[in-house]
Amino acid sequence: MSVNPPVLIDACVAINIFASGVWAEVFGACGLTPVVALQAARESLWVLDEFGERVEMDMAAMVRQGLLEIWTPLEHELALLVVLAARLGDGEAASLAIAHARGLGLASDDRLARREAERRGILELHSTGGLMRAWAQAARPAPGALAHALARIRLGASYVPASGDPDRTWWTGKDPGALDAGSRTR
Repeated sequence: MSVNPPVLIDACVAINIFASGVWAEVFGACGLTPVVALQAARESLWVLDEFGERVEMDMAAMVRQGLLEIWTPLEHELALLVVLAARLGDGEAASLAIAHARGLGLASDDRLARREAERRGILELHSTGGLMRAWAQAARPAPGALAHALARIRLGASYVPASGDPDRTWWTGKDPGALDAGSRTR
């Protein structure tokens, strides 16, 4: 797919970034190859469009277009997956097990999954807010494009970073540096 390093993204981050409408741009600007564990791919079904209609996340088409890879956990990753699945959802457990075993980064907004990743020594942790902010800083999207992408996530995936998320003030536009991080108009 790409020479960019792979990052395991859980279902929630996949849904959020897909809803943004700028999937390829986000991962391209971040220099990452998005990878979804098979278990997480089974959880990523649809987002809402601007009319409130369901839009299927056709992951098979995304794989064919080179926008995504779907990985099945290897046999040596299954033991950790089972341990993690006792505390996390199947998609988060599989994503974390693969990332840990292969020394890769993880993108998750799930607090418990992020804590477990930190506990297991995963140094490269991403979130929806962090990926969107990195895209805005690297790509400097056209005026209104950032606000539009964030609004699509909010409406299409029903997502806004949690109150404790370090990117929440940037996302909501209450960060004085937000306008320097991309073209956002309010």
